Amino acid sequence: MATNAAMIRKNRLAFNVHAGSKESRHIHQLDFHHNAADSYYAQLCASCHLNMEKDRPGAFRGYDKGGGCLACHLGNDEPEKHLNIGQLVSDKRCFNCHSRSGRISLSYRGWAELSDPKDSPATTLADNRTVYQKTADLHYTAGLMCNDCHVSTELMGDGKSHHTKRDSLQINCADCHSKPAPNGLLAIESNQSAKTTTQRFLILKRNQKKLAIPPYQNAHAGHNPEHARLTCSACHSTWAPDCFGCHIEYDQNAFAFNHITGQKERGQWQEYHGESRTELPVLGVDNRGRIDSFIPGMKLSIDKSGFSRPKEDLIEKNIFVPLSPHTIGKSRSCQSCHLNAHALGYGLANLKYQNGTWLVINEYQTELQGKYKGLPQDAWILPGQTNTESPDGRSLNAQEQTRMLDIGRCIQAHQDTNAAGQLAACSQRHRN
Repeated sequence: MATNAAMIRKNRLAFNVHAGSKESRHIHQLDFHHNAADSYYAQLCASCHLNMEKDRPGAFRGYDKGGGCLACHLGNDEPEKHLNIGQLVSDKRCFNCHSRSGRISLSYRGWAELSDPKDSPATTLADNRTVYQKTADLHYTAGLMCNDCHVSTELMGDGKSHHTKRDSLQINCADCHSKPAPNGLLAIESNQSAKTTTQRFLILKRNQKKLAIPPYQNAHAGHNPEHARLTCSACHSTWAPDCFGCHIEYDQNAFAFNHITGQKERGQWQEYHGESRTELPVLGVDNRGRIDSFIPGMKLSIDKSGFSRPKEDLIEKNIFVPLSPHTIGKSRSCQSCHLNAHALGYGLANLKYQNGTWLVINEYQTELQGKYKGLPQDAWILPGQTNTESPDGRSLNAQEQTRMLDIGRCIQAHQDTNAAGQLAACSQRHRN
């Protein structure tokens, strides 16, 4: 949180700034006068830097950021009482920074930014954004705070330099929901002769409440060996933010606030938002080789001609990134992966098997032009293609797409019967 190294790196990736850019530079040493990526970062991203000065006394408002240790440890959950500094960090402190970009704090409590909200109940945030109600993460409804899972060394550093925050995680799903010991009992580390039942409990930091942890289900089809490559998030994320069609450009004559200098400056980066919706996550392969949940990370265009000298061509990006959206619930269905165009990266589309081939009829008739000409506006790839633009992962390749759809044919053939054995045998043939 104190270096923003990953944010700076990914921002430079978006602007095609690579050679000669030192990721380890301190935030106050960025070249925002001559580097378009660093200029954009200074105006629109740097406020989330942990070491930004707290510029007003009193409690944090819903959009305040920075303040060093106070950013997390200054408590104001009870406004009628004096401010306090404590170890128990409220989710409100996390929300101020983590409700944008990946929108983790929004999604966790079941809020989403939507272009077409229909009849969803609405809430207005402190920064005047409107969010709409979706299903909250089951851990949120159970009463877990962010720091019930995210520990101090993740947040304040463990003495190592990590490529991304994702790489610094120290607790994962299996730490609580792992398979039971072979004898069905769990040894207590401090007393190896003592035994307990297979029931596990989590003591909540908020109120010391003892929360029963559901046991691992060996019999669940999603836990079969053929799904060993899948992350928990790939199946158990019930929805994810999905936005595309955004545009960024630079206006030389407008004025903007530089969060690094603390001053207004001539020239303003302006964002034009595209479509925002929620869908089940797209499936891709992360840089560990695991099939994970992916969302659009940079599906946008950037015109930096107003900033750059000499002027440069329009930048177009179609990068999806692995993300655990923090919308955990019951696992998605077999059909939602094996018979779902969006899960495969094709965008919202109808799949139809005809004459030995799959037809993909995309709902978005508007296709991209330029670098990605012919690609539906909301898609990551066309059938059979592989996208490797992201340094953090790739789309499913042609072989993986084919295997997914072959199993989908088995599901179609046997879904109206009670022939589980036939489906298993059919699927086994395609796996071999």
